[in-house]
Amino acid sequence: MEPNVDVFMRRPHLRDVPPVSVPAGFTLKRGADEQAWVSIQTAAEPFLMISATGDQEGSWSHEFGPGNGCVPADVPQDVALANMFTMYEDASGLPVGTATAFRTTWHPQACGRKPSAGVDAKTDGLVHWVAVLPAYQGRGLSKPLFSAVLAAHAAMGCATATLQTSTGRPGAISLCAARARRPRTEQPLSLSLPP
Repeated sequence: MEPNVDVFMRRPHLRDVPPVSVPAGFTLKRGADEQAWVSIQTAAEPFLMISATGDQEGSWSHEFGPGNGCVPADVPQDVALANMFTMYEDASGLPVGTATAFRTTWHPQACGRKPSAGVDAKTDGLVHWVAVLPAYQGRGLSKPLFSAVLAAHAAMGCATATLQTSTGRPGAISLCAARARRPRTEQPLSLSLPP
C-alpha cells in the first residue's frame, strides 16, 4: 500500500478568482447542512470515519463544534459555518457536494504542518472538506465549489488560499494540479497554484 502523504496546494493571491458557474440542473447553497455534510463525506472520504458525533477527526461535532477541530471557541458556529457550501441536484434535492472556507488560523493542525514558504496563516484561507458524491464526480461540480470557497476567502479578507489534502485523494489533487506552476518536492509535497 502506498503511503498517504500530505499535499499542500497554495493560491498566491485571490485576485481574479474564477466565477462560480454552477452546471445546469444543480444549485449551490451557502450555509451549514450537517446531514448533507455527513452523507457526502461518508460516501467520498477514503481514510476517516465520518459521523455526526464524536471526538475523532471526521466527526461533525469535532470538526465544527466551537473550540474543536476547525472552529475556535470564540467564534460562533453559525459565523464559522456561514462559508460552507453545499451543491444540490435540482430535480430531487439530493445534496451531492460540499466545501468549506475557513481561516487557516482556525485549524491548528493545518497551521502546524503547513510549509512556511511565505504563507501568512493570519491572511491565508483554508479550503477544507471538499467532497462530491462518487456517483457525481467527473461532472464539473468541484470547480464551482472551489470557486465559491475562494470567493468567500476573498470576502473574508484573506490574501491567499491553501488546500490541504493527501496523495490518497487524487480527485482533490487533479482539481488543482492541472493549474500548478510547479510542484515543490518538499515533504510534504506542495503545489503552488497560479493566480
